Amino acid sequence: MGSFVEAAQYPEASNIYDEDPSWKCIISKEQAHSGSIYAIASSGNQFYSTSNKSLKIWNFETMTLVSDIAAHSSYIRCLTVWGERKLLLTASDKTIILWDQISLTQVAQLRGHREEIRALAV
Repeated sequence: MGSFVEAAQYPEASNIYDEDPSWKCIISKEQAHSGSIYAIASSGNQFYSTSNKSLKIWNFETMTLVSDIAAHSSYIRCLTVWGERKLLLTASDKTIILWDQISLTQVAQLRGHREEIRALAV
């Protein structure tokens, strides 16, 4: 396994975006999620992120939160976009939930895994 490299070991890397005036932080991590972010994905002008029980949808152009969905009862470890079907798939523990990408409503729930789901792909 690879090792975690701290930014303090490479101070020039930690300030790379501060020196470029075209980059500006307009959302703090406290505004994004209250805990660790486990998965991210994008489609069109939308960006998706997951954390503990929460699926958040962001607008890339305005960098604003579009929706915050209480999607699962535990950590959402996986997320993928199924573009051809206009679906989002999230996984937590042993359950996969399919979400309509337009209405952000739950379309289906798949159960039956014996162990925690750790990856999704379509």
